[in-house]
Amino acid sequence: MTSSGTYIDTHVHYDPPSYFRALERYAESADDAGARLFAQMHLAGHAKYPHTLESRLERMEAGGVATSVLSLPPPGIFDVDEGLGSRTASEANDELIAAAESYSGRFLLLAALPIPHVEASLKELDRVASHPVVRGVGLMTSIGAWTLDEPRFLPIFERCAELDLPVVLHGSVDGCPDSLLDWGLVAGLGMLFGATVSVLRLALAGTFDKVPDLTPIVTHLGGGLPFMVKRIDEFGRLSGLGAGDAQHEVLHYCQNRLYFDNALFNPPSFQCVIDTCGAERVILGSDGFLESALEIVQQSSLPADVQEKILGGTAARWFSAADVRTSPG
Repeated sequence: MTSSGTYIDTHVHYDPPSYFRALERYAESADDAGARLFAQMHLAGHAKYPHTLESRLERMEAGGVATSVLSLPPPGIFDVDEGLGSRTASEANDELIAAAESYSGRFLLLAALPIPHVEASLKELDRVASHPVVRGVGLMTSIGAWTLDEPRFLPIFERCAELDLPVVLHGSVDGCPDSLLDWGLVAGLGMLFGATVSVLRLALAGTFDKVPDLTPIVTHLGGGLPFMVKRIDEFGRLSGLGAGDAQHEVLHYCQNRLYFDNALFNPPSFQCVIDTCGAERVILGSDGFLESALEIVQQSSLPADVQEKILGGTAARWFSAADVRTSPG
């Protein structure tokens, strides 16, 4: 398949220059050990294996991907200082927009917000939301000093729903125990653990019921959530706590509200999410491993029409670049 097709990679990290500088600062000063370590790892990896949009475009052409959706990598924008966080988000978004505009609709993006500062996040969201290449919001989850299910964050989800922008929930690395600071576990496991806990808390706190028009997308096949959801629901019943403030058990949200990108390249894991949540809940997301992300779908036993939906048909409702026409830079 060529780039004239409809494949959409919804999970592509990109470091604009201002964010790279902020990440260097963060790697030196972050209080959270896991987040600081991950920032250092990311900077080292970027220095060894630099990724340009030109190189990504070459891989897109080879894989038949028409559009990629850019977002900032973890740890995201976690500056304690509201003013600094706001400037970092604004500069990064402006540079992401400029980069996407330079490639004639081949790249779209997820806006970055200065979480956990709610008013600043709403202001930045309203500033960039109308731009044609901005098609969603990237939110890094947190299990450290705060969690996204706190009531103060509800206006952000409500505003995203009003703007019809999906929220892509990506695990971050704050709050990791010291036992995950060795051997790359902070990235290999801590990030998925953080996403699992955060999305589970959002479901049980009733956030998805309070904002029924919100479209939540969870990266990395939902962390561990689809694999453990039956156990979580069963122990919720046994404990007498039920589903918290939620109107349903967690399995309902996995099957009816959440979408999952396939950036976890183990065939049995992929099949588990298909069987548990439904193929219509899964979309293509490479996290930079485009060939693996395509292969796990194309070499599956899923019917061709189902594969096509995972590879782009489902995501096209949010991330179609058909109406983006810019001139190459």
